[in-house]
Amino acid sequence: MASITKQSLHQYQYLGWEALKKTINDQINKINESNFSLIISELFTNNILRARGLFAHAIIRTQTISPFNTHIYVALICLINSELPQIVELIIKRLILSFESTYKLIDTKSNCLSTLQFLAYLINENVLHAIIAFQILIRLLENSTNNTVELASEFLKHCGHKLSQVNPQGLYMIFSKLTNLLDKSSLDQRSQNMIKVLFALEKDQFKTNPPIKFALDFVDKNKPYTHLFTLDYPYLFEYDEQYEFNEEQYKEIQEKILTKLTNNKIKDNLDETEKETISDQIETNIFTFRRTIYSIIESSVSAEVCLYQLFRMNLSSEQEMELCQMIINMCVEQRTYERFFSLLAQKLCLLKHNYVECFENIFQYQYKTIHILPNNKIKIVVQFFAHLLLTDAIMWHVFSCINIIKERVAISSRIYIENLFVELIVSVGLKKLNNRLRHPTLVKDLEGLFPRNNPQNIL
Repeated sequence: MASITKQSLHQYQYLGWEALKKTINDQINKINESNFSLIISELFTNNILRARGLFAHAIIRTQTISPFNTHIYVALICLINSELPQIVELIIKRLILSFESTYKLIDTKSNCLSTLQFLAYLINENVLHAIIAFQILIRLLENSTNNTVELASEFLKHCGHKLSQVNPQGLYMIFSKLTNLLDKSSLDQRSQNMIKVLFALEKDQFKTNPPIKFALDFVDKNKPYTHLFTLDYPYLFEYDEQYEFNEEQYKEIQEKILTKLTNNKIKDNLDETEKETISDQIETNIFTFRRTIYSIIESSVSAEVCLYQLFRMNLSSEQEMELCQMIINMCVEQRTYERFFSLLAQKLCLLKHNYVECFENIFQYQYKTIHILPNNKIKIVVQFFAHLLLTDAIMWHVFSCINIIKERVAISSRIYIENLFVELIVSVGLKKLNNRLRHPTLVKDLEGLFPRNNPQNIL
């Protein structure tokens, strides 16, 4: 009789584990800025302490796929760290192990870049001690290659501002090492240019690359963080002899966290109508959606065929933004510029005005974050948006996001602007472009791009 009871308990726990696994994956996949408050409230109704391995795996995997949402995942980690630091310990440990296993391999460079971005954002938020940043940089630069120099460069762009505040002497040591590397003949010209960009950023105290933060008023900034990197339980099912006791313990933690969230008006800011709307918007699993879109784009022989298949999907406004982001990301991932992607974007803009707004927002986002892309990828982005501008798929008022002040504009931003206008001139000629820029409706939008108040601001 005892064996039957134990067997049934084992089955009960296993079924609960599988349900927990699916729930956590779904919630991490769906989280974004608009539904952040709702998702964290739902997330803490599950025993994420028991499923900390599942949670760590889900958030690391999702960040690797969507590195542009890293600030959202870090905001979630900050909240969890204030109440359940052991979960964050496991995430940090796995990120470090991931870095150690991928930084030497060229094939896994993209995964390593995502991992380093995640670690840098955690350092910026004081979740992770800055000492690990210097250890990472020393590891990358001690036996430097073109690959490791690129990794170190991107890592410094993300957390250099923080390191300059907490340990300027240590940062000086890193830049001394970079100075020596400039004389190293084995580095190619691209790697040397990356180092020169870093020196320009360091001279400006990384003002053009501030940390991207997602405000969390309900996180206690004075509460100490845990920085131990010990191995923890794997995310596999394990039978728990004290299942009921541990569940009761978690209920106490759960009640404390949910009460805190309620007191900070996270749940109260969303009325029932907004909850229903958000629930409808996040119904579709984002990974399934991305796989479907990727399959359609890859299998389409022309932009017209692809447009027809996408139109039949009846996408929501949130999915339309995700589609636009996927198109530019897939375009950038190509070895060279492929006109198929800009044609597809053009036709989407002609089909529905909402796509115009999406690509205009992406243009502004790309300009602000262009420093994270290598030069060859910048050229692809330039050709993509030049096509949209010349075909009037997007409006020229997008240039209003550019404000040129010579001392404050990063080198990468200058390269982006220069290449964009070179591409426009090559396509339509200087005279036609000049006439277009002098149109009365664009005067106000181009004030930042062509400053007239001070000759020194001219690039």
